[in-house]
Amino acid sequence: MKHKCTSWAIVATMERPDGTWYADTITDIDDDTASSVDTFLTEYCEDKIINETVPHNDIKEANKNE
Repeated sequence: MKHKCTSWAIVATMERPDGTWYADTITDIDDDTASSVDTFLTEYCEDKIINETVPHNDIKEANKNE
């Protein structure tokens, strides 16, 4: 079974004028942006074959027949 994204948010690193920073999680997103991100994540998950039992350096070899 392939992985699928069930929810998401945008996390932005924001820098203050004094040079300090903080992480801002943005969940209120306009429909056009949300649609684009949904499409991107759907395609990303469909294209990504994840096999957690195969060592990292053997992933391409293990997924040849997927």
